[in-house]
Amino acid sequence: MATQSIPYSLRRNEAVRPGLVRILNSMGRDVRELSEKPEGDLEKSIHDIRTLIKRLRAYLWFLRPTTGKIFYKQGNACLRKAARRLSKTRDLHAVASALTKAAVPATNEVHLQALVEVSQAFAQTVAAQKKDKNLRKLEKVADTVIQVMLKIVIVLERNAEDVPSPRHRLKKIFKLTRKAVKKTLRKKDPLFVHEWRKKTKRLFYILQLTAQVPGMGMSDCLRQVDKLQEKLGDFQDNTVAKDHLCFQSPHIEEALVRRTIHLLRKNQKILLKEAHHCWDAVVEKI
Repeated sequence: MATQSIPYSLRRNEAVRPGLVRILNSMGRDVRELSEKPEGDLEKSIHDIRTLIKRLRAYLWFLRPTTGKIFYKQGNACLRKAARRLSKTRDLHAVASALTKAAVPATNEVHLQALVEVSQAFAQTVAAQKKDKNLRKLEKVADTVIQVMLKIVIVLERNAEDVPSPRHRLKKIFKLTRKAVKKTLRKKDPLFVHEWRKKTKRLFYILQLTAQVPGMGMSDCLRQVDKLQEKLGDFQDNTVAKDHLCFQSPHIEEALVRRTIHLLRKNQKILLKEAHHCWDAVVEKI
């Protein structure tokens, strides 16, 4: 991963405050473009805006020493609420993705057939979504995100000299991520894995932000964290799929649901093991 290709990154020898203002302005243009002219299909635009929201929440955390605790909590809550407005649509596609990937470790023909039938049922559910309603949601979410961005820019302009050290904030998020990893080792609860995933995403976005800062030397680490967050993302998609099958799929035969959940759990065990291997590789690069 060449540093030139890293999105929303501080430029080499660029000061943090003007760099973040530039990046936020660029993100704002991207959010507006996604809401006005959804790229490709609506699903991709929803995914891309949710990703930008997660990135912006990471930047809010990065700037917490500058903005203060109250501003951080208010902005973070606002962005979390905005992302949840799009979560139903995103979750349906996450289920479809998890069902597709769950076939990889499948060896039992009965389980595999169940997976095919459940996948077909979910494909019909996804196709039945009302795109006009989702597009209106997308536009409202985009307005909220841009408002938060503007508020951050205003705070940065008022606190020109009071910006956090990239090295210090990177060290902090690494410690928080390592703490989350230790919890998953003690108890393999999906909630703990989800917390690990959230910390990993924050680490990933801060690594991207600071990738070209002289002396950081984190390009190799960034590649490993990218692999890690992919594994944890797939694990979370499996969790969402299990929940949907258990509580929101009364039209699907119980035996099919039971067999599919068995495959999803099997896949999660594999993903969690791979995620821990990825984390070990991250630690080696720090």
